[in-house]
Amino acid sequence: MTEGLGFHPFSDGLPYAPISKSVGRSTRSSSPPRATGAGAIAAGPAIPIPAVSRVSVPVARIAPSSISNSSAVSKAVTPPLPQAERLQNGFGYVLKRMLAYSIDTGFNLLVGGAALSWVLWNESLSPDTLLGPGIILIALLFLAFFSWALITAQEIAFGTSIGKRLFGLHLPGSTSTLLLRAILFVPSLTFAGLGLCWALFGRQKRCWHDIVVGVQPMKGSQWET
Repeated sequence: MTEGLGFHPFSDGLPYAPISKSVGRSTRSSSPPRATGAGAIAAGPAIPIPAVSRVSVPVARIAPSSISNSSAVSKAVTPPLPQAERLQNGFGYVLKRMLAYSIDTGFNLLVGGAALSWVLWNESLSPDTLLGPGIILIALLFLAFFSWALITAQEIAFGTSIGKRLFGLHLPGSTSTLLLRAILFVPSLTFAGLGLCWALFGRQKRCWHDIVVGVQPMKGSQWET
């Protein structure tokens, strides 16, 4: 009779506690077994356990515009240093300037002297007239002005001269600034060269005309930046 019913009424020691034969089968299957109890509880309905939903917490992101605005504010708060404060030149820089000026002056005097000699030769002047103090003074003034004008024209047109280019020196600035610097070069030279010797003092090694205008010959790397 028990075989006909399919279960033994007292198999687990309690009445009405059927043991399903499908338990063994469920262990062999891929699906997980259902949770069953003993006694009368096994006959009750299964209570589903609600699944816990995942709560997504939003992460605050920093907008790129705020980063750019903060960098712009930091730049506005700390302005860049002036050009003169960024330069720290040594005596090698002064030596380069002296050699560059000597090369420019020598080349200009050679060209100007050749042109002046050709003009005087065509005038067929006597040697006594050429050796007069008036002619010599005029010739010296002409050569000095010719050299100054030629160097100024090169600096305004190209930002450098022949001698400065050989040593990698350039002059940044507008046309009016470079012209004013060239004009102020004359007082620096006339006061016994004190305005030029002033470049031996200070970190920037600037002459008087450099200080007044705020422009001086710079090295190639500094000029590009």
